[in-house]
Amino acid sequence: MFKKTFSAVLALALVLIFAVILTIQTVDSSPAIQLYSWDESAEENETEASGMMVYTEESEIENSEQTIVFAEDILTMEVVQDALVEAMLAAGVTQEYIDNRERTSGYRNMFLGMLDTDEWGQPILPEYTGGIYVHPDSGELVITVVQSEFTRLNNNAGLRNDISVSQFFGLEGVIIQFVEYSYRELEETRDLLVDIMRERDPDLIHFPFMGTGINTELNRISVLVDRDLSEKEIAFFKEFFMDSPMIIFENLMEIMNSRITGSLDISELSNSDSEINADMFTVHPGVRINIPRLGTSANYSLGYRVRRLSDNRVGFITASHGRLRGGDSVNSGIENIGTVAQAVFGDFVDAAFVITNLNITVSNSIPGLALSSTEPIGANRPQMGDQLSIIGANTGRLLFGRVIHENYTLPNLIDGVQFRGLVLTDITTRPGDSGGLVYNWTENVVAGVLMGGFMDSNNAPSYFSRADFISSMLGVRRN
Repeated sequence: MFKKTFSAVLALALVLIFAVILTIQTVDSSPAIQLYSWDESAEENETEASGMMVYTEESEIENSEQTIVFAEDILTMEVVQDALVEAMLAAGVTQEYIDNRERTSGYRNMFLGMLDTDEWGQPILPEYTGGIYVHPDSGELVITVVQSEFTRLNNNAGLRNDISVSQFFGLEGVIIQFVEYSYRELEETRDLLVDIMRERDPDLIHFPFMGTGINTELNRISVLVDRDLSEKEIAFFKEFFMDSPMIIFENLMEIMNSRITGSLDISELSNSDSEINADMFTVHPGVRINIPRLGTSANYSLGYRVRRLSDNRVGFITASHGRLRGGDSVNSGIENIGTVAQAVFGDFVDAAFVITNLNITVSNSIPGLALSSTEPIGANRPQMGDQLSIIGANTGRLLFGRVIHENYTLPNLIDGVQFRGLVLTDITTRPGDSGGLVYNWTENVVAGVLMGGFMDSNNAPSYFSRADFISSMLGVRRN
């Protein structure tokens, strides 16, 4: 009797030990996200607004009278763009992709520009479309159409003129793809899934979750994971979170392993004829900036030039990370260049508006690549398959890669705040690149500023806040 009891107890103990070990291994393998910031805690100075932290000016911003000598190299846009295309071709991007992207970029803006917009200025996709994307191989624009809805509308003579997609049938470089679900259906179901997952967050310890997106190519909600799942893990997800035919599981690391990315060292293209302006200090997108209040480790990158609509004050956008606040001094090196006027951290946006001092010029070059001052709107938002470029202070090079998902939700809360509507790319960046410029070279428009990435390895994806959302939240426009 004693032997049987002892054997049963021993077996139970072994099971418990194995379960603990398995749990520890699962926790250790869970992906970690990084804001590319520092470890210090934010000082108490925020107000809660709609689930996000909003930081505003504390004091009147003073203008510095200092004079700094700075040499600025300017290259023509054609030189840098030609070099960028050359680097992309060398990395494996096809000439067909590049040609089609240049040919069809206007079609996308035309299609989305015909639609009604919401309070964010975003096109409201009609029920007959599952969204649009850029074909990953050919670069063609793909407009997805819900077969059943399109047929119903097309058979109704009174509604035929409302089907704007029909104008794109037969255009060179445009593909019409029939799908099962509308983008609205996918987005509504995905938002419900995110709410459920947030409520049952402790259960995610046992799941290698890396966020969610909407895969417009496959017409499905994508649950991103860091490895292939077992049948038991898939069953676990369906039982505890959601079982829907709309959901697929995508191995993000597998996507990263098949990516085509690269970089361009703009300094190698520099002009020897530098113009020196002894009265102004010029700062460029991607230059390193820091916040003295937060210590020497609080390094960011400058994003892009804007003006505030309420008073036409000129400055630039960088990342906020929930730690910048109104009144913070901002330096480039040891020199003060401006003051944080407003910062937002939550929902769609991680960004801050910095008003520059009177003697500071924010350049619209990288240097070399002359950026368009066109205001980014919902009609030219980044799409799945788009080629983008990122430049940050730590990396110091013009990186390029593709959009994995343009409607990305982070896997967990950051400082208690949920983020959605971000853009996930296959570009690997580094700490210190945060706030750096993200640029869509085929559209010649600013796409946003870098928010962060995963800390896994040199093969980790990055994500950013969109410029059109930043403009809406901070009340600024490109300048």
